[in-house]
Amino acid sequence: FDKDQVKTVRRSAMITSIGPGLAITFGMIPLMIALSPGVAWLRESAGIGSIMYELMTASQGAAAVGSELGANMSSEVFAAALFIMSIACLPWLIGLMVFTPIAKPMADKAQKMDPKALPLIILGIMLIVFADNLASRTVPIFNANFIAALISFVCTMVVFITANKLKKPHLKEYSLVIAMLIGMFGAYCIIGG
Repeated sequence: FDKDQVKTVRRSAMITSIGPGLAITFGMIPLMIALSPGVAWLRESAGIGSIMYELMTASQGAAAVGSELGANMSSEVFAAALFIMSIACLPWLIGLMVFTPIAKPMADKAQKMDPKALPLIILGIMLIVFADNLASRTVPIFNANFIAALISFVCTMVVFITANKLKKPHLKEYSLVIAMLIGMFGAYCIIGG
């Protein structure tokens, strides 16, 4: 290897190791604030779910007992959040075990019928789930959650457009964390704590 190749390999290794690590770390901040660092890192180190899934199901567990996540939650709310986080992932784990062997042939058949159908169906399902979760927190509009979501949306679009212009699609992987941080700080600056 010449010096330029070594430099390129070194830079690529740093980007591929540090970048995703920072994204996970910054993504974990809301989960650590809501549930404690121990629970957050335990869930993510075991590879049980995604950061967004964990936070969403934990907040739904707290809402089920009539409360919210945070430092002032009771032990019952904490237990409900952990219970829902643990139980809610079972259907997809069981589904993976059952449907993984037949998923590839089904996807191949769907691709033969209409190559655009399967990605559109998956995208539609994801939009419905996340839109429902967002709507329940941003109505009535112009509250802190709405402002944070609006700023996050704009940030995500900027990251996606920038990634497309620079022809670097891997930048899109960081859009969620970037948008979430800027959205939270932006809403805090506009509305206050």
